[in-house]
Amino acid sequence: MQETKVKEDISISYLSALCAYAGISYERIIHDDDSTDGILKKRVILDDKRKYDASLRIQLKCTSSDSQYTDDGDTLHYRLKAKNHADLCLSSTIPIILGLLVLPEDKKEWP
Repeated sequence: MQETKVKEDISISYLSALCAYAGISYERIIHDDDSTDGILKKRVILDDKRKYDASLRIQLKCTSSDSQYTDDGDTLHYRLKAKNHADLCLSSTIPIILGLLVLPEDKKEWP
C-alpha cells in the first residue's frame, strides 16, 4: 500500500478513536470533492435543558515530513494545497476545520 494511503488510514483511525472516546459521532465521507473527509456530530444539551444537534466538517491531513509543517511552540503551520485552502474558506452552513496528524519521521514509531 502507498505511504499516503497508510497515513490517510492512520488519520481516519485516530480521529475515529478520539470521537469514540469523547462520545462524538464520526461519519466518514468517501468521495470528497469539497475537501470534507468526515462530519462530526454531537447532541449538545445546555444548562437550561435546551438541545442542539451540532455538526462540524473536517478535512484530514497527515504528515511525517518536517518540510510540510513548522511548529513554533504556539502555532503549527502546515503547507496546504491552494484548492483545499479555498474549500476551507468557502461560506457554508456547516463549518469546516482542518485536522492535522503529525507522525514521527521513522515509520517504526507509527502507531
